[in-house]
Amino acid sequence: MREVLIAATGLSLAKDLGWIQPLARLGRANSAGTVTYGVPFLIAQNPKDDLVASAVTRTYAKALWRSGARVRYLSITDRFAGRPAPSDCRRF
Repeated sequence: MREVLIAATGLSLAKDLGWIQPLARLGRANSAGTVTYGVPFLIAQNPKDDLVASAVTRTYAKALWRSGARVRYLSITDRFAGRPAPSDCRRF
């Protein structure tokens, strides 16, 4: 994907794509925003993502929470470190 984006746009991913058109406009159009939908919202990200920094994802999750959405932020980094995933099984 990274190589395709570079080839298609000629852009270096070292730049902030949020300020480069048409990528900035397309990114905003593709964003779910911070509207509460009344259903669970899944946000998944690879901790080594080249396109979206983890800090951006955390900021978005916080904005969802501030807008009234119920947010549970889980890091898959813990899974790669061998730590067990939290469980909601007792709720059943």
